[in-house]
Amino acid sequence: MIDRLKVKNILLIIETPKIQHNYPSSLPPLGILYLCAVLEKNGFNCDVVDANITPYDIDIIENYDLVGFSLFCSNVESTFDKIKIARNKYPDKLVIMGGPHCEAFIEDYCQNPDLNAIFIGESENTLIQYLTIPISTDLKSVYYRDELSSKFIYNGPSSAFPDLDQLPIPSYNKLPLNKYSFNVSKKSPVVSIITSRGCPFNCSFCYHSHGKKWRPRSPKNIVDEIEFLKNEMNVDEISIHDDNFSIDKLRVIDICNLIVQRNINVYIQITSGIRADMCDEEMLKNLKNAGLWLINVNPESGNEDTLSKIKKGSSLGHVKNLVNLCRKHKIKTFANFIIGFPWEGEKEIRNTHDFALKLNTDFAHFAKLTIFPKTQLYSDFHNLFYMSPFKDIAFFSGETSAPNLHGLTPAKIDNWIKKCVKDFYLRPQTIIYLLQTLSFKKLLRLFLFTLKTKNI
Repeated sequence: MIDRLKVKNILLIIETPKIQHNYPSSLPPLGILYLCAVLEKNGFNCDVVDANITPYDIDIIENYDLVGFSLFCSNVESTFDKIKIARNKYPDKLVIMGGPHCEAFIEDYCQNPDLNAIFIGESENTLIQYLTIPISTDLKSVYYRDELSSKFIYNGPSSAFPDLDQLPIPSYNKLPLNKYSFNVSKKSPVVSIITSRGCPFNCSFCYHSHGKKWRPRSPKNIVDEIEFLKNEMNVDEISIHDDNFSIDKLRVIDICNLIVQRNINVYIQITSGIRADMCDEEMLKNLKNAGLWLINVNPESGNEDTLSKIKKGSSLGHVKNLVNLCRKHKIKTFANFIIGFPWEGEKEIRNTHDFALKLNTDFAHFAKLTIFPKTQLYSDFHNLFYMSPFKDIAFFSGETSAPNLHGLTPAKIDNWIKKCVKDFYLRPQTIIYLLQTLSFKKLLRLFLFTLKTKNI
């Protein structure tokens, strides 16, 4: 097997979910694109395969010294299938794995005989160290296989990447951006960017993959990337995917001012959402002026008691106020609702249903609760259900069932989700709006997604 210190050629792969129709939209995978850029900056040759967009033959691995797989909750089964094939066919190659789901069941994954290393958390520095530091005991945030004992060794966590401005622009040129499709958008392709990492808040259903310390990029660094995407990659729409974009109001305004000053004409949507208690009218005005057309307000629930229990930190009143301000400034709104918290009965689910209709955002999504490992909800309720480390968590499809203390069956919760979707989207004004806003192709894709996931 090749020595890790002699690796020169690297292939990074993200596999498809086993049930692909659970995910109707696709965006370029920022995590491995950042890794690719850092590797090439440090003198390695690196390529990227996104099997969601471009199917590949496993024999491509023959041309590389190391192959790395990116593990998400949605692609567990296909990832481990390909890891096994890669190891059996190319026993001399280094096979590693990283991604946000690795830490969820790390003890189980360390039993896999086909892996040389498993990376935890942000890996831009860790991977370079793995490939360049001779003394293994100096490696942090990676489970690496000891050559003598064949057991995995872990020397503890490393510090989070301190200055995000030092990261290069992700290697967008490694993938065919024109093949990506985001269903709720003005233009294609839509490319996501992350302007900060980490979130200091304590939502009990959220896994903090970037930690709780908020680390921002500078406005100039962010707008340089947006300008690059616009001018060099022909991207006309940007999706902001921060865990917490609006935590620093002045930084947001500075970003907007720079976009306007440089005359960068792009559509912007804040897809991962924005805290309703941390966005005021001044911020919205500046965002609108910079190109914002859609914002996710993320109410989560129509029950104040549930918001308190999940430690959301904002209220239904904050959400209503934000939606009203967006209407005033002609910014479209998207709301995500979670159905089936363990303590909720039919009364509470009906409250969420009614709140969603009254809130009347332009788009809404109703998802069955998925309790992710390493979250507070998982700590509180993991003894009431089983989650397999080696099965996909298909949270958009409603297949993953959380426990319910009121005895509501998964089928009953599914029926409530169907009712929410039907009652929200089959209103005449909503149908007319969708026909005016989205292309026939996007509407058809969303309709088929709703049928296949049995949400209508």
